[in-house]
Amino acid sequence: MWLFVISCSILMSARVQIERLATKYPFGIMLFKLAWFVFISIYEYNSCKGYNWWPKYLGGEGDIASLFETTENSSILHLYELQFAYHLHSTIHAALYGAKLEMHVHHYVTLALIIASYYYGYMRIGVVVTLLHDVPDISTTMIKLSMSINNIYATLFSLACLLSSWAFFRIYLLSKLILSIIDAHDYVSLQRRVSFSFLLGTLFLLHCFWYSMFLKMVYNYKTKGKTKDISEADPNDRYTITSKGKPVKSQ
Repeated sequence: MWLFVISCSILMSARVQIERLATKYPFGIMLFKLAWFVFISIYEYNSCKGYNWWPKYLGGEGDIASLFETTENSSILHLYELQFAYHLHSTIHAALYGAKLEMHVHHYVTLALIIASYYYGYMRIGVVVTLLHDVPDISTTMIKLSMSINNIYATLFSLACLLSSWAFFRIYLLSKLILSIIDAHDYVSLQRRVSFSFLLGTLFLLHCFWYSMFLKMVYNYKTKGKTKDISEADPNDRYTITSKGKPVKSQ
């Protein structure tokens, strides 16, 4: 619990300070997020890859049955405290500073999954789900960062990374995990399978919605020479990037 309290306090304090400097350093929040997602993805993978339950599609040797075992150690608990701290701070920040409706839904569903998986002991599934989200978020923040520094080539590279990582992690692998939970009638009760499938299914539909928006960004850039930043943190879509690489204020 101490790790959660300290981490949440540090994250929230840092976020508030970065927001105060947003006018002078608009790229600050993206550097903050990029550093977090790189750190947590590496830490998460290195903490779990050696366990016999880690899924084969993530480089492990585990099977579906082993994901539903409830015995865990301190490293997984510490990872949960870090994840809960970050997502709670993101939810509070969105409530205070504003966000799109779908982003609020994503925050609340993610918190519900973290709390429910901890309560029922399904933390192995929980860390798999968080990794499937954290890795693609690296490219998501890269796009926003590259736009804030006026670099069209970095933006296009980041967009290519985003489309591929989201398609693989957040759509393909997440759908595979959802189907495995639905089919886990030998390990999990019907009520829990329905609950977890509903929450994960909500995230999956949000991912598909956002992915369609990313494709629309590509289409707009190809046909009009500019495209809006589909921002999770900015409900007003403040920036547009042109083929010359210079972001301009949206009207």
